[in-house]
Amino acid sequence: MSEKATDHPVRVEFRTPAPVPVTALSALTAMAERAAAMVGARPLVVGDNFRQEGSDFVFSFTGRVAPVLQDDEEPIP
Repeated sequence: MSEKATDHPVRVEFRTPAPVPVTALSALTAMAERAAAMVGARPLVVGDNFRQEGSDFVFSFTGRVAPVLQDDEEPIP
């Protein structure tokens, strides 16, 4: 991917089988929140972005991958 690329839509999904230990679920939640922030998909909402499907816990969200800028570059409008 080029540093000059325009924003690109992405769909992210993290899925894990239940039951999940509380410490693992906490770590997965933190990771999903960081990923959501990176693609501009915050905030994550329980029941929408975080839900249980059958025996799985699922984090899913959409966002955009922004171009990677060098320190001296301005964002492309």
